[in-house]
Amino acid sequence: MISEVRYLREKNAHFLQTILIVGILIIAAFFLHLFGRRTDIAFFSKLFNFIRILLYISLFSFWGISVSQRVMQLKTKRVLHTVAVIMVFWLIVREFKYRFALDVDLLRYLWYFYYIPILLIPLLALFTSLCLGRPGDYQLPGWSMILSFLTAVFIVLVLTNDFHQLVFSFPQNSIVFSELDSSHKVGYYGIVTWVLLNSLAAFLIMLAKSRIARTKKSLALPMLPIVIAVLYLVLYNSNLPFIRIELGDFAVFFCLVSTAFFESCIQCGLIPSNSHYSDLFHTLTDTPIQIVDKDFPIRYSSYNCTEIPENTILSLKENHEFTRDGRHLHCKAIHGGYAIWTEDFSELLSLQQTLKERRLELSERKDLLQYEYDKEKEHKIVEEQNRLYDLLQKKTQKQIDKINLLTGQYSHILGKKEKKKLLNQILVMGTYIKRRRDFILSEHTDETVSLKMLDHALLESFHVLKRSHIQGGFLIHEDEEIVSSSFLPLAYDFFEEIIESILFSCRYVNVRIGSVNHVLRINILTDYRGETDHLSKIFSDMHIEQDDDGTEFILPMIGGENR
Repeated sequence: MISEVRYLREKNAHFLQTILIVGILIIAAFFLHLFGRRTDIAFFSKLFNFIRILLYISLFSFWGISVSQRVMQLKTKRVLHTVAVIMVFWLIVREFKYRFALDVDLLRYLWYFYYIPILLIPLLALFTSLCLGRPGDYQLPGWSMILSFLTAVFIVLVLTNDFHQLVFSFPQNSIVFSELDSSHKVGYYGIVTWVLLNSLAAFLIMLAKSRIARTKKSLALPMLPIVIAVLYLVLYNSNLPFIRIELGDFAVFFCLVSTAFFESCIQCGLIPSNSHYSDLFHTLTDTPIQIVDKDFPIRYSSYNCTEIPENTILSLKENHEFTRDGRHLHCKAIHGGYAIWTEDFSELLSLQQTLKERRLELSERKDLLQYEYDKEKEHKIVEEQNRLYDLLQKKTQKQIDKINLLTGQYSHILGKKEKKKLLNQILVMGTYIKRRRDFILSEHTDETVSLKMLDHALLESFHVLKRSHIQGGFLIHEDEEIVSSSFLPLAYDFFEEIIESILFSCRYVNVRIGSVNHVLRINILTDYRGETDHLSKIFSDMHIEQDDDGTEFILPMIGGENR
């Protein structure tokens, strides 16, 4: 821990030293500017200004190099490198404008070129904020192309100002267009608004993505350059002599402000960097971890990390990991030292043993419950089978009794014709019992069934009737293929009751099932012309029509409860 404190002191001292050097360079460049303006010797004036611009170019170049060593996210690093290149480009354009250009038109176009960095730097700041927290291969969203397009439009608008004068206007009687004679137009205010919007959006997005605490200090640091830039812009456009003369180097000022903004975002954590390790390690409470250098002094240590003996570290250096006392120690070589972290498995091992015991207990209970369930299932199946068998026997008891009676009579009948007639009667009732079983199963398992089940039952029944020399057929004329499951047994019971009553008194039977006036009904047409009173007692809603040709039995199927 002492080594860590010493390391932090050295780091803070290095940071303050860097700030002091940068401040001295900026002050020296400012005084070089003052000396260059006040000296009457042209050589010294040019020398002072050349050294001044060289200091600024070096300052921004070294800042761009430092970004590659501090910023971790690849896309953010590339964008900040581009910002550094643009600032150097701006200073070179500025130097050409004031030191080498003599043609009036060239001076004006170099002035127009100022607005390329003015527009690009805030846009790149916005792109930087969008890249924060993203993976290395992250691509900017498609709508960011709209921002680039609008920025390009403003740049083209400035560079072509001589043709339309929508950004700067010049007097109509001017022989040459000069920066000093210009006035601002609507395009200029659009550019200023666009720059401010991009800058503010960049800051707000960085702030929203930041993982640091939202303290007043962390907010004030990045806001300060923005406030200074806005204040300077207002004073600069107010044409105050001191601002225009002593602080009128627009390019240098905004390069410094932009650098200060990005650097303040890095320092306060809005742009993540590989610094502030001490704060990070002190907030780690779940994972004990240490960073040691090659000689094993501790540089960083998490809050709850216990000191690891040097012989253990030597073993870790050779084996990279090992387990001891329920703890798993890992070691990985990093630049300048080693990262060592501990995973405490003691609670997990205890929990694992508890879970193993519970698993065994639950497995035994599961086997017992499964056994009880299987027995209960077998019991329920038997009960259901018995219930359905009793139900089937109840529904077909009449036919069963008749079959028993006819079977007893069969041995006493001598004529083949009578025996065949008796067998055909038994076959008709046996077919009914067979098919009625299917209807009972469907009635107690499904609320609706397909009419094809009735179709198959009638088809088999008519096949049996042909053995008794009864011709005919059936037609199911219904748009709905799915009907109530209570309809099938009722329709088939009605058909069977009619057939048993007229079996030996008719030559043909035709069955039609369909809807009349939205009421599903069954019609049985036969050449039978005998007594029908006993059937009317069984089916109260049945309607009978008789004529010389035969009899038609009509039963409306309303809810399947007509019997």
